[in-house]
This record gives sequence, C-alpha cells and structure tokens, in this order.
Amino acid sequence: MSQALIILGALGVPLIFYLAHAFRRRPVLVIEDDTFTDGRSGEIVPWDSIFEAHLRQRQGVFGVYHHLIFTIRRESPSRDLEQLTSSRMPVHTLRLPIDQLSMGWSDIVTLVQERLGKPIAVKHEAGLFDKTKTSS
Repeated sequence: MSQALIILGALGVPLIFYLAHAFRRRPVLVIEDDTFTDGRSGEIVPWDSIFEAHLRQRQGVFGVYHHLIFTIRRESPSRDLEQLTSSRMPVHTLRLPIDQLSMGWSDIVTLVQERLGKPIAVKHEAGLFDKTKTSS
C-alpha cells in the first residue's frame, strides 16, 4: 500500500503540474505596436528597448526548432558610482520558442522585423557539437 502511494505521488504530482501548464488558456506571446508581452513571465517589453534580436533555428532529431532571442536593455535602478562610470549596459536575454503558436514561425519573424524596423539574423545550428552559421 505504501509503495502504491509513493508511486502515485512520484508520478501524479508532476502529471498534474504538466497538465495544468499544458491546458492554460492565455496567450504565450502578444505582439502590439509599441510592446510585446511574454505570456510565460508576464514581462512587457517595449520594442525600442531591444538591443539585438535573432532567430535561432536548431536541427533536432524530430525536426527543426525555432526560438526568437532578444537582448533587452535594462534601465539600471542602482545609482552606485561603479555603474555610473562603467561603459557596460545592463541587459537581459529573453528566449521565446515560437514553433507551436497559432501563427507560423515565419509569420512571427516577419511581424517582429516590421516592429523593429530592420531584418533579424537567422542563426542555424545543426547538432549538439556543430558551430552556428549566421545568415540575414
């Protein structure tokens, strides 16, 4: 009896968490004129705060996977002397998988390029140990 409870706990809790996550009914990515929202974290990002953006295409065992990678400038809340005299800009990287959304990945990339006002690079990865190839 106790073994059955242990197995049920070990398999049941992760299954419930997975099902709750899989069936949530909110948008994963919301693209607007001035901002986009990452539905997973709730983070709202203005388009003008994006320092760099690219599409990562990775060849996996079961197909090609696509991620939008954004490097976002952060306003520094700190006013210490070291940050004021440093040339380093605080940034944050946001990775968004875009394969299983209601729009196709190429449509999303086109929309992002329109909002940014410039083309984004495509970085191809073929395997675990392959070097990245970049194209525009």
